[in-house]
Amino acid sequence: FSITAGTVKTLLGRPYHVPSAYFPHGVYLEVAAKIKKRLRVPMLYAGRIVHPREAEAALAKGFTDLVGMTRAIIADPEMPRKASSGRLAEIRPCVGANEGCIGRLYQGLPIECVHNPAIGRERELAAIIPAHNARRVVVVGAGPAGLESARMAALRGHGVTLLERGDRTGGQVRVAALAPGRGEITGIVDWLDSECRRLGVEIMLGVNARPDGVLAMSPDAVIVATGSAPRPLPNSVRAGASVVDVRAAMQGAPLGKRVVVYAEDPLTAGPTCADLLVSQGHEVVVVAPQYVVGEMIDDTQKPIILRRLLQAGVTLLPLHRAVSFEAHHVVVEHVLTGARSEIHADSAVVAAAARAEHELADALRGRIAELHVVGDAVTPRRVHEAILEGTRAARAV
Repeated sequence: FSITAGTVKTLLGRPYHVPSAYFPHGVYLEVAAKIKKRLRVPMLYAGRIVHPREAEAALAKGFTDLVGMTRAIIADPEMPRKASSGRLAEIRPCVGANEGCIGRLYQGLPIECVHNPAIGRERELAAIIPAHNARRVVVVGAGPAGLESARMAALRGHGVTLLERGDRTGGQVRVAALAPGRGEITGIVDWLDSECRRLGVEIMLGVNARPDGVLAMSPDAVIVATGSAPRPLPNSVRAGASVVDVRAAMQGAPLGKRVVVYAEDPLTAGPTCADLLVSQGHEVVVVAPQYVVGEMIDDTQKPIILRRLLQAGVTLLPLHRAVSFEAHHVVVEHVLTGARSEIHADSAVVAAAARAEHELADALRGRIAELHVVGDAVTPRRVHEAILEGTRAARAV
């Protein structure tokens, strides 16, 4: 017997059938154990068992006879081999993001992994070819793109220095993880950081890299992964209006009691920021120009996120765009009818497309023999694209 839960037949059933990080590990294991007591044949359990230690514990307690770990093995196909040889710390963790694997499958797309770029690209990326000559590689920016660039360059045998202007690695992933239920995604950058250190990457924190400083390190190759920054606030911000970028809001920027979150970005930034703000006691309205709030969030997370917002009393207003941000309200316009209305707000949070920070790359162009630009420094996208470009650049050095 294969024991799972949920159903793919309803909107709310899908998130339960393939539980994401919004669900605890082993979420259905105790229920499955009750079923096992009535069976005389072997039973397999699947559902948020993501590490060999968890699987071994389930077997030791007699809760199941076999453990299904599909997404965990997508994240790291070498997991069983690493576990059997005692290399548990090297296992790339499944973080329950779902957006690369089952989320894409439900959209009729080939599966990926949010942080294993080789999945679905095995012909290109499965083999790691050692470098013919060890070179000095400087990577600027320790978000996911920079960390993967440094990891792969070191894995191939290069000497790597990673420069980061902040006081820790991880970039925007750590900001996104501040929202309720999203903390597990730090596993992406925690693993990359751990692997970089294991492989001997020199990580220098608190370094605001300048062109002359980078060139003074005499690198043979430079990989720029400086990420992105919030775009300047729109001209429609009027005097006296309190308007902040979503990243600042996530990190505790002061806001008034009633907040409008303008989720121009159709992914998770706006809705998960709203989830954080309402948990802190704010009254929140989410405005989005798409048909639904979070339109591009996959079907295994969108129902959970939207339900969390609705149950917390957040007002969702799709099919509206923000026209102007005033001192005490936001003027919105229906994208189909053009009808305008005002929403009272003490503050507004804007979750919109960011701006690539490419100034360092531009300054280095033509001054270094080999220069690669990766991740959001090219154009802001998802974590997966950042890591993919990082690994490709490091394999080309």
